[in-house]
Amino acid sequence: MKRWICTLLSISLLFASLSPMDIILAEDTLSDTEASAVLLSGMEKAAGLDDTFPTIDGNTISLKADVAKEVTMLIFGRTTCGNSSSILQSIAESGWIHNPKVHVIFAEINKADEQSTRTFAKTYGCDEISFCYDPQGGTAALMWQYLIDAGMGGSVTLPAIILLDSQNTVRSILTGYQSSNDLFREMNQFAIISGSASDEEEDTERNLFISGQDDYEAAYQTLALVNQIRTQAGRPALKMDAELLETAMVRAMEISVFYSHMRPCGENCFSIFRSSSSYGENITLGKMTPEDAVEGWSNSPGHYANMIGEAYTSIGIGCFVDGNGTRYWTQCFDNQAAIAPTKQGTETVTRTIPILQSLLRLQTKESNEIGCGNNEAEIKMGISNQNAEWAYGNVPLSPANFTYSSNNPDIAAVDEKGTITIKAAGTAIITASLKENPAIQVHKSITKNGHSYRSSTTAPTYDSQGYTKHTCISCGYTYRDAYTPQLAPIKVSSKDIRLSKTSVTYNGKLQKPSITATDSQGKKINSSYYTITYKNNKNVGQAAVTISFKNHYSGTVTKTFRILPKGTSLSKAIRKKKSLAIKWKKQTSQTTGYEIAYSTSSKFAKGATKTITVPENKKSSKTIPKLKAGKRYYVRIRTYKTVTAASAPLTLYSAWSKAKSASVKR
Repeated sequence: MKRWICTLLSISLLFASLSPMDIILAEDTLSDTEASAVLLSGMEKAAGLDDTFPTIDGNTISLKADVAKEVTMLIFGRTTCGNSSSILQSIAESGWIHNPKVHVIFAEINKADEQSTRTFAKTYGCDEISFCYDPQGGTAALMWQYLIDAGMGGSVTLPAIILLDSQNTVRSILTGYQSSNDLFREMNQFAIISGSASDEEEDTERNLFISGQDDYEAAYQTLALVNQIRTQAGRPALKMDAELLETAMVRAMEISVFYSHMRPCGENCFSIFRSSSSYGENITLGKMTPEDAVEGWSNSPGHYANMIGEAYTSIGIGCFVDGNGTRYWTQCFDNQAAIAPTKQGTETVTRTIPILQSLLRLQTKESNEIGCGNNEAEIKMGISNQNAEWAYGNVPLSPANFTYSSNNPDIAAVDEKGTITIKAAGTAIITASLKENPAIQVHKSITKNGHSYRSSTTAPTYDSQGYTKHTCISCGYTYRDAYTPQLAPIKVSSKDIRLSKTSVTYNGKLQKPSITATDSQGKKINSSYYTITYKNNKNVGQAAVTISFKNHYSGTVTKTFRILPKGTSLSKAIRKKKSLAIKWKKQTSQTTGYEIAYSTSSKFAKGATKTITVPENKKSSKTIPKLKAGKRYYVRIRTYKTVTAASAPLTLYSAWSKAKSASVKR
């Protein structure tokens, strides 16, 4: 949940009023709605403030004061909370954590399980810090009870830190980010604790590279609004000065790091102003337009007094836009003559901002869980600095501030620009170390989920290999293995082929008897698996058909069939003395001649039948001599043609005609 508010500060030579208004809620916050829900479910447990909870070392621990310690520090936070991880890391690296008078307990309030809490402790904690968890949510209820008892309802920035003395009395409650030195000083308000880092080390000046945009157009629009207010107040218009304009732009960037009239380097804001006998500064942030910024200043007496200040003649106005789109505004006033600036529009800038180490609040998103399908995905480290005077401000920092490393590059590698490349399933910790002081670090846990596969097997076919297919049920990613060879084509032989006809009668057209092919199981082979080629299939003779198989089948088979000559018919059988005169219809196309059969048997029995060949196809009659007088004879006729087949002569006959009969005269 986020809500926009604005904070305003003004200062003049007399250091006019300091008036904080609203702020932006950060991600590491809990709302009053969440508080109500937690308390309703856990009020009974929380009321005694003496519950015990399981720890990651297999024991249980009470979240109340340890009578053997002068200070018990309860840190209520989430394993996914940037503030929590940064605070714990700072404590783990401090000197006072080894002090026997102090007991630090981290209580996970987001129902994280034991393993998640253990991983968090390993990454950010140390042996002197106790880590407890509670999947039922009792730790969250206990935290809210502490806060509400202290009158701290509503939205709360995590973590919530409760400092107890040995008598179980709440001595201090802190929320949001705190450095180990902040906590050291807080504990020493009521106890004598040694072992902190020195103030000298804490206040060492470091340099940060900050990038964003200077909005000069917004500066000039703001000037017009300020001069309208001055006109209404009877004051002469202020003039934009080139040097003050750049000073204001620098200050606008500086307040993105440390929202104060003190500069991040620890100097007074006027240390950057040009020499003058009268100075003034207004600052604000979170306002999106010049109208909003000027309206906020106008409604605050200190800011308004600066804007209509009678001593001022020149102004510089800064509007800096950080990488999140948050705008930071400044007004710098003095009484020197103005030199007109030349810059217009917007300008992308990167500046080096000196900042005291004690003001550093480096943050990054502590963990990223990557779906199993995002192979070679890239993630930016994305480091920001939490504003020490505006806890919900986080200005993005340039990657040039840091050196990056991964504890497991095979899982996640990181380059010099903080770009993380996911390589494989598993978890890696990415560390960004401040170049100015490598001991100052932030960490990001990268977890790449592994695939969860469902497998299926596809049998080989005549067209393709067989294989096992593995499909991730989460992202759909697939791969194949366990390949098996595709099936060998079935060999087809001559015995598997049948022609619909082995002989046909000449008709002057191409003859194409149909083909039936069967496999070894007697199943008909579809015609799509073979091609047919005919040869010599028009004229009388021996024709051929070639069947060539493909795809699932192999082999080439040639079958032959005969084209027989067209037959003829008898027209007359004339009785003569001891002979018969036979007449027929001539058939000269695709024939060589005729063969006549005569028999005393109506069925042309073999022993009773004789034949006569007529080798001229143009003849149409023939006398059959030497027949027995008074005997009845049966006569029929067919055509024939002599061809060459397989280099040998072959005689092909037509079908016999219908028979005629006649008795021979005596």
